[in-house]
Amino acid sequence: MTGYHDAPPYGGLTQTLATTPGQTYRLSFAIGASEDRSSYRGPMTVAVTVGSVSNSFTFTPTGTGNQWGAFTVNFTAKSASTPLTFIGTASAGGAYLGL
Repeated sequence: MTGYHDAPPYGGLTQTLATTPGQTYRLSFAIGASEDRSSYRGPMTVAVTVGSVSNSFTFTPTGTGNQWGAFTVNFTAKSASTPLTFIGTASAGGAYLGL
């Protein structure tokens, strides 16, 4: 989720999800880092907004190599479509933030 600027805020994405009003959903995603390269190291932080729920998630890898941390967000749909946004907000290495 980083780009040529490699500084916060990093890249992001937005998608509209088809949902059923009143239905509860669980969004699952993973944040990745590669601890073998200093410019790709964590911790990594991503801001997630889905509908009216917003939160930041930080992955702090341990060990070496390519690592991924899994996260979930529960939300209840209020309409037939729900916007989902991810924005990279922090990367210790500065040149990479995997999603």
